[in-house]
Amino acid sequence: MTSIDTLLTDHLDLWTSAIARKSSAGRGRSKKFSLYGIDKLRALILDLAVRGKLVPQDPEDEPASELLKRWKSAKKLALENTKDRRIRSAPEPASFSVNLPTHWLTQSFENIFLFIDYRGNTPPKTDSGIPLITAKNVRMGYLDREPQEFVSESTFENWMTRGFPDLGDLFFTTEAPLGNICLNDIEEPFAIAQRLICFNPYGKVNTRFYMLVIMSDVMQRIIDQNSTGMTASGIKAAKLKPIALPVPPEAEQYRIVAKVDELMALCDRLEVGTFDEIEAHQLLVAELLAALTTNRDDGVADNWARIEAHFDTLFTTEDSVEQLRQTILQLAMVGRLVRQDPKDEPASELLKRIKVDWLRQVSERGMRGAKVPTFLARDVENYSYPETWKLVPLGQLSLVADPNPSHRYPDYNGGTIPLLSTQEFSGEDGWDHSTAKLTTEAFWQFQQEICAFDEGDIIFARKGRLGLPRFLPPFDRYTFSHTLFVIKPMSGVDPNYLLWFLRRRQTVDWLTNEMNQNTGVPTLGKAKTERLPVPLPPLGEQKRIVAKIEKLMDLCDALKSRLGQIDENAVQFADAIVAKAVA
Repeated sequence: MTSIDTLLTDHLDLWTSAIARKSSAGRGRSKKFSLYGIDKLRALILDLAVRGKLVPQDPEDEPASELLKRWKSAKKLALENTKDRRIRSAPEPASFSVNLPTHWLTQSFENIFLFIDYRGNTPPKTDSGIPLITAKNVRMGYLDREPQEFVSESTFENWMTRGFPDLGDLFFTTEAPLGNICLNDIEEPFAIAQRLICFNPYGKVNTRFYMLVIMSDVMQRIIDQNSTGMTASGIKAAKLKPIALPVPPEAEQYRIVAKVDELMALCDRLEVGTFDEIEAHQLLVAELLAALTTNRDDGVADNWARIEAHFDTLFTTEDSVEQLRQTILQLAMVGRLVRQDPKDEPASELLKRIKVDWLRQVSERGMRGAKVPTFLARDVENYSYPETWKLVPLGQLSLVADPNPSHRYPDYNGGTIPLLSTQEFSGEDGWDHSTAKLTTEAFWQFQQEICAFDEGDIIFARKGRLGLPRFLPPFDRYTFSHTLFVIKPMSGVDPNYLLWFLRRRQTVDWLTNEMNQNTGVPTLGKAKTERLPVPLPPLGEQKRIVAKIEKLMDLCDALKSRLGQIDENAVQFADAIVAKAVA
């Protein structure tokens, strides 16, 4: 076995368990996360290939110097047969950036490839005709025919005057994105557009080998170091041409390509198998948790006990923990998380006092003529809850205040008071006002006259990023962006109960459906927010529900923290193994 085979088989569990919790998209598969270990393994395979450590050397191979002679002759012939100024004699390149086997040589890009460069103006496009290949089509390692763009036949004839790519040539993106590389596998006529260079080899060149070289982290770093630009990095052909490329013996190049293909196929199988396993696991968790919310009341306790007995094996991904959180909230809001107590005062009696408080606050705030919010019949279809509960519009259980109803532009001149928006939201509960804009005393006074803020008030995002509820920030004074509502619970409504209700996925979905989609940024209106149906338990049950939710959420946090530590350890271990392998 070679060293890479041993690395792969000895640490198989590591490569498939090291998961990065960030969104990424793989070829043909949409991911909510990436398999960091397998991604790292793929990079290691290419890194070893470009360093000459992937396959054993064979002293019987024809020396790389003979290959260079053939390329030199092919380029000389091209120089003699053309007046193309792009073909020129070039000096020998500097050494490669990493140590190479002693029998490997180096050569510059421009001594191996003719650059067919169509960067500049974009050709006029048509709805059909000759396909146009752009930088959008060049992915890392493969050519994607989507998105499809076309040029007319006359444009094609006038445009493709600098040379036409051959099968097996390399396409390279010079910016946006920088450094993507793939083989040309298109047989029919096509045009190529800006931000794209075609590497057309002099003589017989193993372009698959050089595609792998350019894909490697080693070469990507070199390309990045030679790039320029502030907003979007790009590399000029003049900077690219003198860069040195490794030149192994030709036979060794083919062995390297075959070995890379073999190992990458194994990585693909590992990835598919791991994702299938994760997806099957998530489906199992979803089915088990769904049973909690759909079974009759007398089955919830038994099902929960079964799930609780297998926490360590069920909740092994962040997605499964999030599903658990949402199931807890759904059970809470339909009266299945804690038992009802017949001694509790019914919610109907509690609601009478809430209405008195609502009328008092409306009067004190000068909201004359304010109508009691109600919901529509369709708002409460298929909504079940215990007999001692009531279903009440949010606008009767709280005052929904818009701190900036006229969208008045804040005065920042000489301001000292932080203006809070969703940009200052931190995590699930927190605030970070370090980057907040500063508004004036006058603007603060303006918002205070509209709505005096009290402890227990809830902030709710109404524009763009919907929801993300949290309590008022622990600052002395602040003002609010027009992107936020302030929800002020009435006495008799536990603010923590209302906060957890607003964090429930079904609540956010309901409000999302009510957003105005005709504006530039989808926005939730105040009247529609007030219509939101809220299940109101007796006050004593509200407090028991909050206590139970907080206890279970602490458990979810502990599960997530443990998963994060496991992931971090696996990622660090994968990094350490790779670093040792290429040292």
